[in-house]
Amino acid sequence: MKQENACFRDRLDEIIRRIKTDIGPAEEKAARQQIPLLKRLLTLGQRKSLTQWQRQMLGDWIQEILELLQSTGQLNEDIADDISRYDAFRLGIELDEASTMPLHEQLRAHFERQEMLLQEQNEARRKEIHREVERVLDQTLGPEPSKPEHRCQNIDDLFRDELKEEQRRQYDDYQKARNATREELLAEMLVESSFMDDEEDNDFDFSFNPFNAGKPYAEQDDSALVISNVVFTRLFSSTAAQLHPDREHDPDIREEKQALMSQLLYARKQGDVMMIVQMYQEHVSENAALPKTDEKQLLKALKRQVDELQCEQEEYYLESPLHHLAYERFYSPNPAKTDQAFKHHIKKTEEAASEESSLALNIKSLKTLKPHLEQRYDEQRFIDPQEALDAFFNFAR
Repeated sequence: MKQENACFRDRLDEIIRRIKTDIGPAEEKAARQQIPLLKRLLTLGQRKSLTQWQRQMLGDWIQEILELLQSTGQLNEDIADDISRYDAFRLGIELDEASTMPLHEQLRAHFERQEMLLQEQNEARRKEIHREVERVLDQTLGPEPSKPEHRCQNIDDLFRDELKEEQRRQYDDYQKARNATREELLAEMLVESSFMDDEEDNDFDFSFNPFNAGKPYAEQDDSALVISNVVFTRLFSSTAAQLHPDREHDPDIREEKQALMSQLLYARKQGDVMMIVQMYQEHVSENAALPKTDEKQLLKALKRQVDELQCEQEEYYLESPLHHLAYERFYSPNPAKTDQAFKHHIKKTEEAASEESSLALNIKSLKTLKPHLEQRYDEQRFIDPQEALDAFFNFAR
């Protein structure tokens, strides 16, 4: 399985290289051919007679082209200004065409001002919430007691000393209660004001290492065996004792054992149970039979390694969007099928680019644009599973 995974990674890496060298130029050319269409759509998108659903379809279409241009590095300042005019129209923002500042920078400056204003409003609201919490605390817990002075220096005045200790205890209890109540009130009021971040990071560790010192594996279910480090430590130690190069006087044998010892240490580092078992049987006792308990634990550990290796391939092709694309569209154990997939993709890319170029010539007004928006709307309705499900149940009723 390790060899298969290594071959899989090599094949996928080669496919990724081919995507960059073979498909990249074709997609860059196709993206450039869509720039006239994008400009036409951005211009027509500033007409006021479009309905809401038409604007939605047009916006999706524009976004698709923009994503392609961005991914192929085709966006420039001229396109950025066209996009800024379109966005400014949608958002009701006035841009100064006569200004020396580029339109996209004007739009960015507007958003930055809006963001700063929103931050100031949020900060003012936060301060108001804190003040409100302190007012509630004063009403609920009463005023803060006086902070006690230092302990009396006169050791004969025991009564005053005890009084100050009691004052200090009351002061500390008050502060503890006030702080706890403050945290609860702030949490509640900030959540209501939508200032708190609800996202939580969940980190799961699926790593497998039978040599995690002193930490045996916990049972996953009632039938799982607890895998103890004792077995692995014993096998490793016995093998290492036989292979230790410092105990060998013959320089040739010492060099050989040095290489074997490095192999054993690497196996331990990688958690390669099978390699350690093989080296143990080869260098400690060729015919040694493992006790049943050890055998069960080793089989359990090996099963976990198999599970890990099965997940390893999936983790690799999900490493990035490009890895996933390479696997989903082009990967095949048969290189001929991969070649065919590349040819098919390049052909489809060229055909789509040609169609988009034709559209740029045909779409000159809203009258010629609207049929294409209707077609996109119908296609989206057809492939939307939720709408299809709703339509089915409405029909059944």
